[in-house]
Amino acid sequence: MCRNRIIGLLQKMATNPEQIMDWFKTNSRSYQSKFITEKANQLSKALRNLSKQELAWFNLKLRFIFREVWAVKTGAFSENETGNYGFSSLWNCSLVEKKQQYRIIDNLWIES
Repeated sequence: MCRNRIIGLLQKMATNPEQIMDWFKTNSRSYQSKFITEKANQLSKALRNLSKQELAWFNLKLRFIFREVWAVKTGAFSENETGNYGFSSLWNCSLVEKKQQYRIIDNLWIES
């Protein structure tokens, strides 16, 4: 369940970071660690003090970074006609496709 939540957040940041950043702006938090609480509240304060243009720029850059991560992990947002499926090519491509794209090397064995 935790993994799925992390993947959901990753996808949300890749497609619509504004919703999560708005949540950060409006919610004060309290964590077990005083250090983390202070940092989270500093982030909230910094986001609240941004102009609309600065916040739009920040969200654009966040979306770009998370789209890169998402593309590497899943191949989403990329040209799948060229066979670029990211790490998910391990289960999205056939054995023949993997060989043609040099994504796997077969017929290897360990000599003892």
